[in-house]
Amino acid sequence: MSVIIFDLEHKLHVHAEASIQWRNPTIQKLVTTYNILCNKLIDLIRRGEAPAGAIAPHSITLTGIFQLDVDDDIWQDVGLDGNDMAPPAWLADENMCTPIKFQLKVDRCNEEGARIMREHCVLQEWMMAEWDALQEARTCAGKFIQHSTAMTLIVY
Repeated sequence: MSVIIFDLEHKLHVHAEASIQWRNPTIQKLVTTYNILCNKLIDLIRRGEAPAGAIAPHSITLTGIFQLDVDDDIWQDVGLDGNDMAPPAWLADENMCTPIKFQLKVDRCNEEGARIMREHCVLQEWMMAEWDALQEARTCAGKFIQHSTAMTLIVY
């Protein structure tokens, strides 16, 4: 059963990698175009030709675009919604961002702990089933040996 699951996971991984490689040039072009537009907007703001209070969005780095984390710049939508309001505290205030990041790590650790406990229980159940099978095999083997010995004595 575990071989089948491993094979399916491997096929899924290979398919995902192939899909990423197939779409990689398009994604790279989109990131490059987005960064060019960000630079143009920064230039317009610098020259005073952008609307009052315009905020340039963060540019996106091309390296690591497929290894995203929750606090990467790609998720920041500063300046994209057209509001002239200051960014929310969870986005702009480092004193608020840091505890959020720590809480996310705690949540991931708790999820991993729960997963490990489930795996522990499954391994215990498997081991108990294997032990029971081994004991049954020993019992059957003992009966077979006793029966064979009795038959040997009768023949002689």
